[in-house]
Amino acid sequence: MQRFVTLDLDSLKQIKEEPKRISLTKQQAKKLSDVIVAALQVSNLSGRQLAQMAGITKDTFSRLKRGDTLEPERTTLEKLTPYLFRVVNFEGRKITLDTSETYEGNIENLISVIRDES
Repeated sequence: MQRFVTLDLDSLKQIKEEPKRISLTKQQAKKLSDVIVAALQVSNLSGRQLAQMAGITKDTFSRLKRGDTLEPERTTLEKLTPYLFRVVNFEGRKITLDTSETYEGNIENLISVIRDES
């Protein structure tokens, strides 16, 4: 193995580190709450069951469900994505979901919907 290596830093691929927490407004936290509550209702699961399936604590899940968390951890949301159905439309106090599709592996789409960026 070479002892010394010279690298051209301009040509190296820059690794962009994702933030560990997602910043939400109170309104966005409420939208996340609505998505979680809708998923519970459609899947006929309890909060405890969904928290256990996702591998997060019941307390963390409860805070998300109430809309009390303004800076959820990215990993927590990633763990929930397989159980959150894709939002087709938010209209007033109604939410339309596509129950054939979740946000699994696509946390950016979930965040975009919650932030009204879609």
